[in-house]
Amino acid sequence: MTSERFFHVRRFTLEAASPAVISSGGDDPLFDNLLARDANGLPMIPATTLAGALRARLEEADARRVFGFQERESGQRSALTFTDALAHWEDDRPRDGWAVLPGSDAIVALLTRESPVTRQHVRLNANGVPDGEGKFERSAVPRGTRFTFEISCWGDDADLKRIAAMVRKGLSLGGAKRSGYGAFLCIAEGQQSFDLKNPSEGAGYRNYASAPLGASAGFVMDPAAQEESGPTGWVIDGKIEGPLLVGAPRSDGRGGRRPYGEISIDWQSKPAMVKHAEAVLPGSAVKGPLRHRVLFHLTRCGVGSAQDIVEDVFGAAAAGPRGGAGKLRFHDGQISGGTVIPVAHVSLDRFTGGARDKSGALFTDDMIWSPRLEIRIDRLEALSPEAENAFALALEDLKAGLLGLGAEWGEGAGVFGFETCTIKVPEDGAAIP
Repeated sequence: MTSERFFHVRRFTLEAASPAVISSGGDDPLFDNLLARDANGLPMIPATTLAGALRARLEEADARRVFGFQERESGQRSALTFTDALAHWEDDRPRDGWAVLPGSDAIVALLTRESPVTRQHVRLNANGVPDGEGKFERSAVPRGTRFTFEISCWGDDADLKRIAAMVRKGLSLGGAKRSGYGAFLCIAEGQQSFDLKNPSEGAGYRNYASAPLGASAGFVMDPAAQEESGPTGWVIDGKIEGPLLVGAPRSDGRGGRRPYGEISIDWQSKPAMVKHAEAVLPGSAVKGPLRHRVLFHLTRCGVGSAQDIVEDVFGAAAAGPRGGAGKLRFHDGQISGGTVIPVAHVSLDRFTGGARDKSGALFTDDMIWSPRLEIRIDRLEALSPEAENAFALALEDLKAGLLGLGAEWGEGAGVFGFETCTIKVPEDGAAIP
């Protein structure tokens, strides 16, 4: 009688807390990435992505034992088996295998778009300005998208329990995870174990093995227990004392910009629905200004390796010798309250100082007046003393109104009110008054 007669399986449901870039690696003339998709054309999270993200959290010896390895003539298979994570349809369950797409399913209609959510970015150079023609855009699944997957094993389930506890804490998946993308919450979990020597449990196993991922197959999906202990970091919470603009093109023909917003999926209604676009401050719009400000303070303090330190803290392109992910993760800023107001502009002639006499010289920006803004930044690894000091100074500049966020901050937009802004620091959780 061996332990291999026992089969254990956990089923998890994840919900995207931010847009997620799960790329297929394919090329496209319009978008800089293509989403990985299942047989029905809906976005999915490959099993290799899930396993890789969880493996990276383990020490090397444990990673080799649990997830396997291959070295020349020796190797070991993984003790765990992962399935792909499939997207939920409007009825809050996925479909495993090919299915006829209904024309009335709002969630399917959204997720089968070529790019459900598109964010435009501009690559910056070491001076904090656009790097040549470095404009690009990422295609992502929207906030609220749900995925279900399973992890199973034979025999002893100690490793499965350990990995399940890691999933409950939430996962960071896909590309640009340090810049506001790819945050997932575990919202539901179900589990089953089968003793294949027991006739009734053997029948239950056969029912499970022949059922698709979207079927209940004996699972009872309960809300996942919230695990504590996540990455420590900073929380910036305050009120913008004037206007805030993270611009997107207007569509009413008046020229200028409107607040950038993104759609999301609301599962509170039955069936689920697509929510109207809500204003959001992308994590990259926080990361960019702080990156440049940290470089400023390092240079001001006479640190000779300032650029190397910045690349170590914020990451650098993989093409360079110092390429790699940064030590900080920036979440999207949460915007609440405020009133959208029109702000008219006149384009001036640089020689005469008068209004330019051409089409588009008069335009209007819609800005959000005095909203509340909350920003979270996770510290994933320890920072050097020089980097820690420069980052603290950059946050103080943000709090004092010397550094703004979004467009037109040089003209007073996107600036925190000093009396209304607090910064929670990771060391002791105390707020900077």
